Amino acid sequence: MRKNYLLIIFIISSITAISQTNDLTPSTYAIANASVADNKYYSAFKNPAALAVQQNIGIGIQYENKFIINELSKKSFYTFSSTRFFNVGLSATYSGYQLYNEILTGFVLAKNFDNIFQLGVQYNYYSVYLAEDNKRKAAFFPQIGLIVKVAPAFHIGFSTFNPAQQTIQFKH
Repeated sequence: MRKNYLLIIFIISSITAISQTNDLTPSTYAIANASVADNKYYSAFKNPAALAVQQNIGIGIQYENKFIINELSKKSFYTFSSTRFFNVGLSATYSGYQLYNEILTGFVLAKNFDNIFQLGVQYNYYSVYLAEDNKRKAAFFPQIGLIVKVAPAFHIGFSTFNPAQQTIQFKH
């Protein structure tokens, strides 16, 4: 048994992870932005698996203006509902102004597997508008999240945002 733990620790420590951060997604309620393992509150676009333990209907609205510049503010909206088989949610966030803006929308399906682990899959639609080109470019990509319950007060979370590194190409 001890050899299995050592093998798992060796495999996890040898995996190289690349982080793709997105300024468009709203901030979280979690301490130190560690929302990947937080399953108390559903935070749109952080870890879709957190939606799996919600047992009601909810709506959230968020406005964030870090630098007191309206053009850099983020406006977000999400809603979710629990159903008999899985939980569903819709979310959207907008950032920018009339010459440049970004919109990110998502549809999430999440399921709690007997409080052992939670799995969530979100389908995102990301679009960018540049007034210089007078065109809106867009891409679809998935987001996958997993939260594993190790102990009653200890969870490990994994989330991948745009795992295929989908990009939007602007041609001038």
